[in-house]
Amino acid sequence: MDDHPSFEDLSAYHDGEAPELAAHVAGCEACGATVAELVALSAAVAEPLPSTGMPGGDPDADPVSRAVAASSAGPRPGSGRRRRRRSSSRHVLVVTR
Repeated sequence: MDDHPSFEDLSAYHDGEAPELAAHVAGCEACGATVAELVALSAAVAEPLPSTGMPGGDPDADPVSRAVAASSAGPRPGSGRRRRRRSSSRHVLVVTR
């Protein structure tokens, strides 16, 4: 088949909203691979992130609480530099596995 469903349509099929695409996905290697990637991505996103036990912190506090506490603590003693405080505060949290 030369006419493939769009990514959005394949995503809808994965979500159970486009059952009419079942025959095409079953017979098309490319679309079947795309749906398989969507299944794997959904499974990965559904896994809970660990909330405790990260190095360098209180094992009873979750990573977000520790990051917020560390960012609002100000400069570390003895850092040798004064940091200028801005009127608005921006925080960035990066979570990796």
